[in-house]
Amino acid sequence: MKFINKKQILWVIVIAAILTFFKTPIHNFLNFFIVEPLLQDFELNTFGELFLLAILVSYSVWATQTMEKPLLINISIIVLTFYIFQRFNETWNFAPFSILNYKEGLKYWDFIVIGIVSPSMFCFLIEEDDQKIVLEDPRGFVSDNPVDKVDDDLFGRNNVAKQIATMITHTNSKRSFAIGILGEYGSGKTSFLNLISGSMPPNSCEKLSFNPWTSENAESIQKDFFDMLATKLAKLESKNNFTYILLFKKTK
Repeated sequence: MKFINKKQILWVIVIAAILTFFKTPIHNFLNFFIVEPLLQDFELNTFGELFLLAILVSYSVWATQTMEKPLLINISIIVLTFYIFQRFNETWNFAPFSILNYKEGLKYWDFIVIGIVSPSMFCFLIEEDDQKIVLEDPRGFVSDNPVDKVDDDLFGRNNVAKQIATMITHTNSKRSFAIGILGEYGSGKTSFLNLISGSMPPNSCEKLSFNPWTSENAESIQKDFFDMLATKLAKLESKNNFTYILLFKKTK
């Protein structure tokens, strides 16, 4: 699993460059709009520190349960980059956090950053624990659910799925074409189709997923398929904004 991708690394470089080359304007901006009107007269007391800790803990729990992992990672990257450059900036005088200040140097800013960044770490710990439950106890039943996200692609098929998705996207043909995914029962055909679907650029096509297992019998499969296709085409024709249709068909 990748903790950080190339795009996020680029964001770190850009933010670091801005904080380095525009150090004085950023300092003046923060001082004028945040430090002087809000933080300069901030009252330090035990109740306020306990209240701040309660807010940080509540945010961590809420963010871990409701926010998506990529968003949490992006927030953590931005906050940590900004924190590193400002925390060790000698022009700032950070207020100490007295309650938990067991070690010299701990400030309010440190605990605020920890509270903001902690949900992204919790997500990784929770996911690792879930994987350990499945991998470390082979004596129990194993679910046969298809893969629906890249993080669950244990066989590394996503790279091939991306290649196929790219080929589909760049195929400009006046005639229809078909792609078949062949394999034995339980070999991962549905998972592979899900990976291809997830690799398609947003709004690049209209997708129609047909599952013959939902049909009552073999004779009704063809009728059910074309009924679904007709319904989809009717909706697209009313919008008049579709380019082509990607059909995912599973066979019994």
